[in-house]
Amino acid sequence: MIILRGSELLMDNKITIDKLISSPDLLVYDLETPSMKLLFKEVTQKTYSDSPFLDERLIHASGRNYISEITPLFNALGKNEAPCSAPCFIFHTSFCCSTLLARCFEVLPDVFVAKEPWILRRLADLKRRNAIVNELNAKKWKKLSYTICHLLRKSYGENRIVIKPTNLANNIVDELMSQSINSRAVMIYSSLEDFLISNIKKTQETQNKMPLLAKIFTRDTGGHPDLTLDEIERLPFLQACIVIWYSQFKLIEQQWSKQHLQRCLFINAEEFLAKPKDTVTKLYKFFNYGNLPQEQCNILHSIMGKHSKSSTSYTSVEKKYEDENLAKKHEKDIGEAIQWSRKYFDINQIKAYLTKVPRVF
Repeated sequence: MIILRGSELLMDNKITIDKLISSPDLLVYDLETPSMKLLFKEVTQKTYSDSPFLDERLIHASGRNYISEITPLFNALGKNEAPCSAPCFIFHTSFCCSTLLARCFEVLPDVFVAKEPWILRRLADLKRRNAIVNELNAKKWKKLSYTICHLLRKSYGENRIVIKPTNLANNIVDELMSQSINSRAVMIYSSLEDFLISNIKKTQETQNKMPLLAKIFTRDTGGHPDLTLDEIERLPFLQACIVIWYSQFKLIEQQWSKQHLQRCLFINAEEFLAKPKDTVTKLYKFFNYGNLPQEQCNILHSIMGKHSKSSTSYTSVEKKYEDENLAKKHEKDIGEAIQWSRKYFDINQIKAYLTKVPRVF
């Protein structure tokens, strides 16, 4: 097996294909194109729990990376007879407390959570590029998707696996949910007003990315009849945020077939924050994990009073107070942006769609 340490290539006969497909200490991390090779990072169990996300913010990694071609992994996975439970998923739109929900599952002793694996973002971006340049035919795409999805099923012991993809991977919902009829999911989202407030709280660096993200999400849905992609990329900040919010829901409508919707529940972040214990308890049962024991339910107190990414003190009451003040401060700008949106987007149609999907509450 080839090891990549910096720019140095080494050999390690101890790392076999069987170990790559079975050990969670070998995280499938990145995809090399056009060679179609997968890169694995050597990690620990604390990598999954302590890393904000399994992307460039990944911590507790050894620095040892391994590269393998797709075919031997695909073949080995097909022959693997070791029991491996189907993962459940936390899908989400942007900035809607999805990481906090993932943390709630993470503290449960029999659940193992993979937060935003970078490989899923890479797979999603490849799908976008493939729609333009046709780099992979249907057979090769299916083989690649199968291999990556099954490599993310690895867990420690008999812990159930919950995967929270990045919202930029919402265009591969079908690929993820189609791997097993036993996979279930939750889709957490926020209202338009709450989404705009969340964006206002972000750093200038993050805010500067919004017009480009608006372009990406609009392209994912097939474009807009009255706004070109270049026009969308030049939109002011809050208008771009509205495009992102709307386009993410249009993509959800397109991606979620009736069959997939039978295995998914939707929840507004506001509902989750108001009833965190009830939310996790209901989802735990919906994921076919059984009834959540009361002593495990009580563990959630340790999560709900902290910021999901920094672990600093931050309660739902503090968040509500902060959001209300920002809403008042930016009331004029938010109102003007929403007024502009009515010329191009039917927000009420999205609200109507959300009343028809299966819901947690």
